[in-house]
Amino acid sequence: MSGQIVVPTPGSVLQGPIFSDFVPQLNLIQTVSNAEKAVVTTITAHGYEEGIYVRVNVPSNYGMMIFEESPIAVLSATTFETLIDTSDMDPFVAPALYPPVAFTPAQCVPMGGVTDNIA
Repeated sequence: MSGQIVVPTPGSVLQGPIFSDFVPQLNLIQTVSNAEKAVVTTITAHGYEEGIYVRVNVPSNYGMMIFEESPIAVLSATTFETLIDTSDMDPFVAPALYPPVAFTPAQCVPMGGVTDNIA
């Protein structure tokens, strides 16, 4: 079936393995600015490319709470700017122990399109 697209219909069974080479590069967040276009700083080099979409997950334990996707503008190896408005949110407060062990850490994950993340 080379070159064909197989679309399963209700009641049918798709047979054979489904492979995905995309392995997202999750990064822990060190800080997030309070701004109309939030700047995110990661603990290590993020390796993201200009213009990709990144999901930013910041649980409420960090003061502000974000669960949004945004295209990014890379500012440095560890910082990028988003279109997420955090100007009216509480300040980001990192836990004293890193990584936090009692709750989900603040993290960002690319939503696809990063060639460096393909296995």
